[in-house]
Amino acid sequence: MTYLEMCQRLRLEAGIAGSGPTSVVSQTGELGRIVDWVATANDDIQNSNATWRFLQTSFDFSTVASIQNYAPADVSITDLASWKFGRSDDFTVYSSVADEQYLIYVPWNDFKGSYLFGTSRSQTDKPTIVTIKPDNSMSFYATPDAVYTVTGEYYKKAEELTADADESLIPSQFHMIVVWRALMLYGAYSGAADAFTHGSNEYNTLLRKLNKSELPRMTWGSPLA
Repeated sequence: MTYLEMCQRLRLEAGIAGSGPTSVVSQTGELGRIVDWVATANDDIQNSNATWRFLQTSFDFSTVASIQNYAPADVSITDLASWKFGRSDDFTVYSSVADEQYLIYVPWNDFKGSYLFGTSRSQTDKPTIVTIKPDNSMSFYATPDAVYTVTGEYYKKAEELTADADESLIPSQFHMIVVWRALMLYGAYSGAADAFTHGSNEYNTLLRKLNKSELPRMTWGSPLA
């Protein structure tokens, strides 16, 4: 469903008299609120969890010799919410695919104490260690001594709906969850308890399905003994 289609469906579900909207642009009054409720609902759902699969995407970039730190903007990433890190296979580095290896992730405070101290500061080589600094830049040890390709994944920021034909990043089979969340916003604003309850029931039903589809699956560790 497009942004406009979701707005039109919300008007129908809310039982708001009239027709439209025919566009999401420059709406005022009740139609303007419809447009805003749908946009807010879409943002709310995307921001309700930092690890939605539909927000996960991959990256690769080339290091520069003698440069240790790389801010997202330095590697043309403009929509970063957070890096996906913590697993032993989250980041790789190579000069050719034949020598690709996993980068070991080390938390920033440990990295700072171990690799930004004494002679380690000036060590150059093919990187084997990576960390994420508090400003979300990526830092390596050793400092790259040549051009290497780094690969990994990150989670994107929530994407706003602005134009008629825009579609939510939420998978299409779950787009009605945006309408149901928006119906809750309408019900709360208008004091329409029936609309709020109906929206809430449908929203929670779809949310369970969205969680099952788009959140990381729980895994169990090995027995302790």
